[in-house]
Amino acid sequence: MNIKYQDISDAMREKIRSGVWGPGQRLPIRSELVKQYNTTVATLQKAMDELSADGFIISAGKRGTFVANEPPNLSTFAVVFQEAAFTVWEDTLWTIFVSQKRRLEKQFKLKFNLYHIEENNMTSEDFLRLTADARFQRLAGVIFLECPKSYMTAPLLAAQLPCVAFTRENLPGINTIWADYGGLLRLAFDWLHGEKCSRIAAIANLDLPFDYMIGVAQYAARFGLNIPREWQLGLPLGEAHSQWGENLIRLLMAGTPDKRPDGLIIVNENLWGLVTNTLQRMNIQIGRDIRLALHANLPSTVHSQLGIARFGFDIDALINGCLIELRRFRKTGNIAHDAMVGVVRE
Repeated sequence: MNIKYQDISDAMREKIRSGVWGPGQRLPIRSELVKQYNTTVATLQKAMDELSADGFIISAGKRGTFVANEPPNLSTFAVVFQEAAFTVWEDTLWTIFVSQKRRLEKQFKLKFNLYHIEENNMTSEDFLRLTADARFQRLAGVIFLECPKSYMTAPLLAAQLPCVAFTRENLPGINTIWADYGGLLRLAFDWLHGEKCSRIAAIANLDLPFDYMIGVAQYAARFGLNIPREWQLGLPLGEAHSQWGENLIRLLMAGTPDKRPDGLIIVNENLWGLVTNTLQRMNIQIGRDIRLALHANLPSTVHSQLGIARFGFDIDALINGCLIELRRFRKTGNIAHDAMVGVVRE
């Protein structure tokens, strides 16, 4: 294997990445490059073929060779989702992003590469593709749509690639952005309270920090309402855990109509089907017996109906916030953990 051409392509990539050769700039003529890198025409051509295939340079015939107007190190971003026991295709955040990908690319005038990484599998195809893209500087940054494991971020940080994660955790070397779940819970409570609900419960996914539940209970107390601890539930996500979750919902709703909740906050849209199917099997009618304030990843895939209001986070705002953090980091080199996506009502 001819290693020399890879050394040349790496050096040329670095000149593009560092801005020595800017977007649209004409490269030196080939004879100058051959002399500069002390190589042969054939070896130089192999290096340039690789750069062309990766989208860094464009040949314009007799006019010469130019840096692409939008080289991947400036315009291509990785979007990563890791699969756990809760399958990625059951998560509405991922499915909504995939469904909106082309529109978002057009809106932000860039390209998103998707990587679906199997949890704790460092030999998976997409993980190897991600690390190779980082190594060869084919990315402007990486967006993790959930908290990444350290083995995922280590090779990216080693390649000095800007990263941002959608998580409340402060990760070393990783910029983070989070959603205003406290605001969502307060808006959801306000709507239920305005609908004359006086017995309000809340169901979240187990990963949601419990201080959010404490916060909404304290907020409710300001209005003279109590959200009992036994009505503050955390459920696992995914079809594999649905029967356990259904049992807890049945226990929550087991009382007589005047004793059970008449308002329910669902803090994760992925629990929507489990909750509504259980209520239906218990002959509890939404809009008549209970009202639901539902978290939604927007634009939502859940259709509106009587007795339901949706509050959530817009995918455009989330992605825009991630891009702002990545570009800020490129300019300043400072890691930040204070970016927030605001809540909106659909």
